[in-house]
Amino acid sequence: MLSSLNWAAQQLKDPQGRALAASIRWLALDLPGKLADLEWPVAVVGQGKPILMLHGFDSSFLEFRRLAPLLASSHQLWIPDLCGFGFSPRPPGAAYGPQLVLSHLKALLPLIQAANQFEKIGLIGASMGGAVALQLAMALEQSNPQLVDKMLLLAPAGITGKARPCQHHLINLALHFLACQQCEGGYAGRHLLIQRPVLGLQKKRLPVCT
Repeated sequence: MLSSLNWAAQQLKDPQGRALAASIRWLALDLPGKLADLEWPVAVVGQGKPILMLHGFDSSFLEFRRLAPLLASSHQLWIPDLCGFGFSPRPPGAAYGPQLVLSHLKALLPLIQAANQFEKIGLIGASMGGAVALQLAMALEQSNPQLVDKMLLLAPAGITGKARPCQHHLINLALHFLACQQCEGGYAGRHLLIQRPVLGLQKKRLPVCT
């Protein structure tokens, strides 16, 4: 995928897109099975407290090409292509699905922590990435409850919706996150306002990124 990203970057007419593409690092992550020994694209820009930015369905890290320059002066931004999307590797036979997306992000978190002196990170999720951010935060609440301290959801998609049957596996993957059924009637309906705390986890409210 490295060669395809290089080719695509050369075709970009948006200078902000070219600049973000130039910041890509290909990182080895601790993933099992067919995803082992692969390198994954992550744009890393800026200095300061780390923020993990999650793009929407059928998109890539380039979704944040215009937002990243506004945040990079005060934060270190980590912008991966979600597993199965963008320029990420797609080995045949991998168990693509929601859990793989979350496993990929969990494998990235130790690298973010190792690169920073900060103990906490922020999350930004756009569209489907908003639902992914919610599920990631809920999963981390069990294993590392102090890691995520801020979250910002940009036009989060389908937080209280219900998935309908679809044949295409990528659409089914999106519908899982867009439905986010664990959130229905719970955290999401009460806290999804980006001007105020957006997520309650075990009576804890997380402020938005500033």
